[in-house]
Amino acid sequence: MATETIIDLVIVGIVLLSGLFALFRGLVKEVLSIGSWTGAVFVTLYGFTPVRPIFRDLISWPGAADITTWATLFIGSLFIFSLIAHQISKRVQNSAIGALDRTLGFVFGLIRGVLISVVLFMAISWAVGTTDQPRWFRQARTLPLVAASAELILALVPDTVRKSLPKITKPEPATKEKEITKTGQQGYRPSVRRGMERLIDGTQ
Repeated sequence: MATETIIDLVIVGIVLLSGLFALFRGLVKEVLSIGSWTGAVFVTLYGFTPVRPIFRDLISWPGAADITTWATLFIGSLFIFSLIAHQISKRVQNSAIGALDRTLGFVFGLIRGVLISVVLFMAISWAVGTTDQPRWFRQARTLPLVAASAELILALVPDTVRKSLPKITKPEPATKEKEITKTGQQGYRPSVRRGMERLIDGTQ
């Protein structure tokens, strides 16, 4: 199996697994899960300052007290938000629109899988560079779709930020390379050319 085929299978696998995972969970639960994590982050950020004195009174070491404050706020709020999200999504899935919720969840999962693939692709492009990447990576058949999606995402980034980012890899068409002679010119291999010359001489 060619290496570029393995990359294609990995990308397709990420997209399909994300879609199937969202299919079983439903769109509402997927969206509420993202909202739960986002809400937990905001609760932690805005609740840290007023809650920190309470934990510093209980824990003598300030560093441990601050870590405990962060962990308590984040885990506690995430648990509460996730519990609420589970109850809401359960009601939706058991209702008349349950099938629609799962279908939309599958579409959402596919989009999320593409975004995950784009993030991985951009990370590899920026980490390795466009000139050092092997050709089998640039010739993966799914790479043009991922690269086009990356370009769309980068188009939403402000110009000042986008100009400071490294360029992403440009995919190459997966075509067979032409045979090249030792002199660097395109044509038949020397052995093939000699055989053709002998065949021509024999017919004369």
